[in-house]
Amino acid sequence: MDSPEPRISGRADAASSGAGTVSQVPPRSSAHEVRHLSLTPWQLLLPLFAFEGFLLAMHAFVHTAPAPWDNLQIWFDLGAEGTVPAWFSSGQFLLVGLALLAAAALRRGVSPSKMRLLLVAGLGFIFLSADEAAMIHERITRYFRTYEALPRFAGNRGVWVFVYGAIGLVLFAVFIRSIAGFVRRLPRQSLLMASGFTIIVLGAVGLEVLYFYDLWTGPTQTGAEESLEMVGASLILTGAVATVFDKATLVHWRQS
Repeated sequence: MDSPEPRISGRADAASSGAGTVSQVPPRSSAHEVRHLSLTPWQLLLPLFAFEGFLLAMHAFVHTAPAPWDNLQIWFDLGAEGTVPAWFSSGQFLLVGLALLAAAALRRGVSPSKMRLLLVAGLGFIFLSADEAAMIHERITRYFRTYEALPRFAGNRGVWVFVYGAIGLVLFAVFIRSIAGFVRRLPRQSLLMASGFTIIVLGAVGLEVLYFYDLWTGPTQTGAEESLEMVGASLILTGAVATVFDKATLVHWRQS
């Protein structure tokens, strides 16, 4: 008497239409599997740089174009307020602040001191976003210029540089150990943000001082100054996003 053929499984028999046919069910992924997003810095920087190049080109165009095209200055003058460049710069600083706050919330194993550093830095950049939109540093100069003890540049200008500089030095002294730990832990992100900060200072302070002493004025000086600030903010934004999209969080930032 012939012995019955062994059964693979009831599910296999139901899925099979002929003898000897076995359907293989793919294994289910683990519930704890994390899908990683792979990014490179240039994937964020290139679109930002391209848009900033467009804004710089429009700034040059509106300052050289004949009527009625010169009326576009109300939208694209890099030195004016309430324009597309001003909105873009304010938006970049806001995104940097939100990214740093997100990093403080998402990173695993962050020490309390580094948590405070990320929180203070995030809130600081949100303030700079408001500053860019509401001209806070210009108002600070107008208010504090009456205090003769405060340093300033020619023509009672640039008081805000010393006010912001003093606040920055105090915060740097308070968080210097946390900053050093951040640099050791995330060197590439630190390099991006440090480079961006240096470029912003070069534009917002260095070229601004040339303007204060009437060494370089006009639309070209404004275009160079604001362009440096936008490029620096883009580098900081990329570093801040890389801090969030790091292997220590749920999303992976590909360094290569």
